[in-house]
Amino acid sequence: MLERSGAEAVRVAQKIAALIKSRSRASFGQGKRDGSINASVVRQGVKLDYLSLWSYGKVVLCFGSFTKPPFDDEHIRQGWLDRLEAIPGIQLPSDAISRWRTVPLLQLTDDARLKAFLATFDWLADTLNTI
Repeated sequence: MLERSGAEAVRVAQKIAALIKSRSRASFGQGKRDGSINASVVRQGVKLDYLSLWSYGKVVLCFGSFTKPPFDDEHIRQGWLDRLEAIPGIQLPSDAISRWRTVPLLQLTDDARLKAFLATFDWLADTLNTI
């Protein structure tokens, strides 16, 4: 990541990875070229991967994974989307609520923006843990 995206992306990635490890079930990808750490939760025997941090310098918001009960509540996805869109500089397309969307780590280098992004992840983890 350092070679491809730079030191600031690495700093952001470290903060996101720490939050993933502390707030969710973390799993690691098996890619030969690109690595990932994934945030997931299991409820009622169903696993939901909801965020993935990739070594190519992006974080993937896994809205498209929210398809099976008990995670198919559109209000959860809309709540997360609303919080993300309130962050200055984060722009997601109108169909983001049903797809996988990426945010470049370099868009999160501003400390206030990163703090707001991490707060949306905290909100989502809290919400998913109450299902």
